Amino acid sequence: MQTDGLFAIFRYMETTFGYIAVAIIVLVGILAIVYMIHVKSESKRLLDSLYTFYNLSDGWDGYDAPSLDLSVLNRARDIAFKMEDNFCMTGDWELFPTCRSTVQFERRGLFGKNYYEIEVYPDYYVYYAKVGKMTYEATFTDMDAVINIMKSDMRWHWLKWYFWFPKNVRKK
Repeated sequence: MQTDGLFAIFRYMETTFGYIAVAIIVLVGILAIVYMIHVKSESKRLLDSLYTFYNLSDGWDGYDAPSLDLSVLNRARDIAFKMEDNFCMTGDWELFPTCRSTVQFERRGLFGKNYYEIEVYPDYYVYYAKVGKMTYEATFTDMDAVINIMKSDMRWHWLKWYFWFPKNVRKK
């Protein structure tokens, strides 16, 4: 008897391993839905915070800080949308206006040991990360470059780097 196609899948599912596999697939699907809901709510919270910055006038910090430039606010909005589209909204991002008339995104990582920051200027971005004992800072003019480096940091590449390299290589 030939067991291929859909019939073979049903026969496979009747085994204990098949039931476990189906349960894992369903669980992954549920987790994906919960994650998508979290990303949307995190994005909405961040954008709501950003929209309050549009109303800041000169001296908003009590020390004569200039109001935020509209181009900076629009670039911050664009990067927030891009972060949502690329699933970089994990964790609790905070958003702050700065006295340099820029907008700063901040996030503490796993157990508060890691720190990520994006500062949005009128014509460039500064990305700063402290991951374990490593720190680095880079300046980008392209928003996609910021998103790509952020995605690589948040996909646990630092964990592979930190634990797989010999100790003498990762000393600063």
